[in-house]
Amino acid sequence: IRAEALAPLLRPDPSKAASLQEQLRRAIINALSLGAIAPGAGLPSSRTLSEALNVSDLLQKRLIYLKLKDILDAKEQSA
Repeated sequence: IRAEALAPLLRPDPSKAASLQEQLRRAIINALSLGAIAPGAGLPSSRTLSEALNVSDLLQKRLIYLKLKDILDAKEQSA
């Protein structure tokens, strides 16, 4: 999966009250349900994805990567 393809689906909205983590969780679940992310799909690096999402803080970069990996792993196990 290319970061540029995921960015529009996952980009957090700073004007929303939901936390970055919650916005990402919802966006990832939505992308999975739409088939934009396939269970077991390879993920871009956290750096590449965070740059595509315009997220610069190192902690947020790791959060994005770990959250994507956790949700994809759980989705793959349930499939």
